Amino acid sequence: MDETEDLTNSAVGLRWKSIFTPGETTLSRGSTPNTYLYITKAIDTFDVSRGKPLYEVFKGIRAKVLVIAFKSDWLYPAAQSREIVRACKLAGVDTTYCEVDSTYGHDAFLLEVEEETHLVKHFLQKASV
Repeated sequence: MDETEDLTNSAVGLRWKSIFTPGETTLSRGSTPNTYLYITKAIDTFDVSRGKPLYEVFKGIRAKVLVIAFKSDWLYPAAQSREIVRACKLAGVDTTYCEVDSTYGHDAFLLEVEEETHLVKHFLQKASV
C-alpha cells in the first residue's frame, strides 16, 4: 500500500468510517482510513517473542494475568489464547484462563460486556486477596 494513497472514498475508507465515526472515538478524530490500515498492520506484524520462546518473554511478569477468549473469534482464536496461557504458566506467572461461549465471532469482545464484566470483577476480587 502506498502511504500517500487516499482511501477516503474507497471500500476500505467507507468501512473505516462505519467503524470509527458513530461513536466519535479518539481514533476517528483527525485520522484517515490509512490510520486504521497502519494500526491493523502493526497489530498483525507485532511479535512479542522476537524469536525467543514465548515463556522466556513472560518470565519477568509479576502480576496475576487474566486471559479471556471467545470460542467463535476467528481473528484471535481461543487456541492462541491458550498458547499464551501455557507460556505464562511455564514462566511461573499466575494465570487465569476464561473462554466465553459466544456466537458473535471477533465482535464478541464488544458485545459480551456483561459476561466480561463478571469475569474481570471476579478475577480482581480474587487477585486482591
